[in-house]
Amino acid sequence: MTQDLNCDSGPYDCIIFYRWFTADGLYERGRIMARLVAEILERMNVRVWLDQHEMSQSATREQVIQGIRRVFAHVQSVIILAAPGDWQRFTDEEDIHRWEWELSLNSADKPVWLLQHGFQPGPNTQCHRTDLASRLELFDLRLSQLVLQRKIHIRTISTGNIDHVMGEIAKNTSRSVDRPLVHLSAPRRKLVA
Repeated sequence: MTQDLNCDSGPYDCIIFYRWFTADGLYERGRIMARLVAEILERMNVRVWLDQHEMSQSATREQVIQGIRRVFAHVQSVIILAAPGDWQRFTDEEDIHRWEWELSLNSADKPVWLLQHGFQPGPNTQCHRTDLASRLELFDLRLSQLVLQRKIHIRTISTGNIDHVMGEIAKNTSRSVDRPLVHLSAPRRKLVA
C-alpha cells in the first residue's frame, strides 16, 4: 500500500468496494477477492481504483471518505463485492461500507455491478433485484429501497465463472481506443499477501 492518499494519480474506469473485516473469521476474504477482481480487470485493460493499492491502512475515516469521493466523481462504473457476513454492520450509520453502498446506489450516472461470492448455491444467491432488496432489508431499509429504485447488474462469481463475469464488466466499461482489450491468456501478476 502507498503511504498517502494517491487518489489523483490517474484516471480510473471503475472503483471496487468491499468489506475488509467480517465477524465470521474470514476477515481477509473481501480484500483478497477485491485484489483478484482488480487483477483480472486490469489484464483486460480496465483501470481499477482499489483502496488497498491507493491508501494507507493508517488513513483516518475522514481521509478514506474524502479519497473515495474524489475518485468516485470520475470513475465510470462501480463494483461492489458481497459475501456472507458483509452486511451485518449496516445497522451502524457510521459504517464506511454501508456509506459506499449508498453512494453507489445514489449515483444515477454509474453502472453498479454487485458481485456476490462465498455463498452456497441456492435461493439466497439468485440474481434478482427484488431478492437482493429483501435480503438487505434485514440490515438496512434505506439500502433496500435504493436497490429497488435503480438497475443493478447482479452476478454470483465463483472460480468457474469469474473470467466470464469480468469479461462482461470489461466489455461494458468504456475504454479509450488506444487501450484495446487484452486476451485472457495474458500472464497474471503475482498477488502479494
